[in-house]
Amino acid sequence: MTNILQRWSRTKVALGLLGGLALVALVLGMTRDRVTVAHAATTNDPQSGISVTGIGRATVVPDLGVINLAAQVTRPSVSDARDTAARAMDAIRGALKSQGIEDRDIATSGFNIQPQYNYRPDGGSPTINGYMVSNNVTVKVRSIDKVGSVIDATVTAGGNDVRVNGVQFTVDDIEKVSGDARRNAVANARAHAEVLAQAAGVTLGRARMIVEGGSGGSLPPLAVANTAGGKGAGDISTPVSPGESTVTVSVSVVYDLN
Repeated sequence: MTNILQRWSRTKVALGLLGGLALVALVLGMTRDRVTVAHAATTNDPQSGISVTGIGRATVVPDLGVINLAAQVTRPSVSDARDTAARAMDAIRGALKSQGIEDRDIATSGFNIQPQYNYRPDGGSPTINGYMVSNNVTVKVRSIDKVGSVIDATVTAGGNDVRVNGVQFTVDDIEKVSGDARRNAVANARAHAEVLAQAAGVTLGRARMIVEGGSGGSLPPLAVANTAGGKGAGDISTPVSPGESTVTVSVSVVYDLN
């Protein structure tokens, strides 16, 4: 009996030592894992850094006017409407040439033939009572101060068959202006990031990623009511003013932290 008790005591001691060693190994393993994770989180962590958005603007006086013109005619037959619209467009083009507009700056932007209907008050089937032909052109005026006189010349030449659907002022070399706006946007983003880094007590590193957002480079269209016919009795020239055009660019930048 004594021998059995001695063997059982030695077995418990051995089991206790093995359990203790296993527990120590487990604790060491867990500690090693935590140290590795912490180290990985503080070095080259793709999730670390400062993400900011910068806005940049550049203002310029427009040097290009864009006029949307149309010859629009309604006649009983398609052929009559088309022929009349063609003569009106020839008159428009002649007026544009007289104002020094080159062929490269006159582009057809649309041509439509649409039936016109007479709708019956009793709800019966409508009947066609004519056809409307629209021939649209987009005209670039490179001498910005001539936009008003170009409008006057085309309206006078085409008479009641001319429509001026709108005027827009923009910049011929928009990329140069956009470049200035982009540089301002990046500088604005870095200024924001430096303030955040200073407040957090860290040092700003290099820009890791830059993504450009939206940009725009033209003034909103200057509405000109569907002008038709010649000038009024006072022969007052059409007043237009280009104002200034502002290009706005946004960038999102991610900076590393040192």
